[in-house]
Amino acid sequence: GMAKGLFTNEAGMGSMPMTAALSNEDSPVRQGLISMTGIFWDTLVMCAVTGLAILSDMIRSPAPYRDAAEDELCFIAFSGLPFAGQQLLSLCLVLFSFATIIGWSFYGERAAEYLWGKKGVGLFEIGYMVFVYLGAVLSLDFVWNLSDLANACMAVPNLICLWMLRKKVVT
Repeated sequence: GMAKGLFTNEAGMGSMPMTAALSNEDSPVRQGLISMTGIFWDTLVMCAVTGLAILSDMIRSPAPYRDAAEDELCFIAFSGLPFAGQQLLSLCLVLFSFATIIGWSFYGERAAEYLWGKKGVGLFEIGYMVFVYLGAVLSLDFVWNLSDLANACMAVPNLICLWMLRKKVVT
């Protein structure tokens, strides 16, 4: 659960400051409040609505859920919609996936530019395209495990830095 929660909102991974740094907002407090809303909408709204849709449909008709795998629950719940539920869910998944691919590419490009300069961005882009292709053709379990490992690799240095800066935080 923790890995998937980290995957959905990237809280604690240190990726949001890269996006927030490009803002034209003058007040860091206001920018922080704006940045926090992403986690709110993702976790509290989207995940809660999805969970409620699954639970309410599960109560209404529990039979399809008995032997279902975790990744099938949404499709089962949305198949109960009166019009094109599974197609709508598939479209949403494609759009969310595409947005994630663009977002992660942006984060990686900024990190590559910081670490290796402008030359590093081109090499990163080539490597990123290779991994996007591999993500489309390799087994789903392997891809999920690899993305969880990549997220952990991003979170560990950020958490170490937060621990080291803990005394500087004003309470």
